[in-house]
Amino acid sequence: MGLKQGEINQVYEFFGKNPLIYNATHRLEKLRKAATASLELNPRCSVLDIGCGTGLNFPYLYRIVGEKGKIVGIDLSGNMLLCAKKRIQTNHWKNIKLVFGDAAKARFKPNTFDGAIATISLSCVPDHLQAVANAFFSLKKGGKISIADGKQFSFKPLNLLMPLLRWNKSWDSSKNIIGDIKQAYPNSPFTLKEFALGSQFILTLTKI
Repeated sequence: MGLKQGEINQVYEFFGKNPLIYNATHRLEKLRKAATASLELNPRCSVLDIGCGTGLNFPYLYRIVGEKGKIVGIDLSGNMLLCAKKRIQTNHWKNIKLVFGDAAKARFKPNTFDGAIATISLSCVPDHLQAVANAFFSLKKGGKISIADGKQFSFKPLNLLMPLLRWNKSWDSSKNIIGDIKQAYPNSPFTLKEFALGSQFILTLTKI
């Protein structure tokens, strides 16, 4: 049974008020760095960060697109966006825009972004396929969307540990993100890499 939006909002509003907890449990530097690199962005590129949270992807994205590029972060938690805003101000980033809203309902213009990224966020979006569709629609031809998220361990007995490793109100184990996206975009090139004994993955989809 999937997560309800109200449950998700409560969890992330809590995280927004306690960012040290969120940042410590969601830092995942290796995963974020690899997901960002998979977009194959260049300086001056524009990128959409889906479920940007407190802005943990921003340093990796900024290093690539530079001050001439553009980063847009969207999140449905006001408290998380406040933390992201503080991160932006602390680092004096001038080219990052924050959007309050549901990625599944957001409407961006076509040919807006060179890339889009969703890191440990898509599995808690109730209508995750619509969120992907909106981002995919906004990509330029040749643009990539990189989805880094969690799934069950490849070695099934380890899945007994999932309740201890993940907040059950912020990660929907009933979703098959990989299978859903493969089915929804059968003609779009994609790559798939797994990490942490198969419990994390990066799926990169290219718009042709």
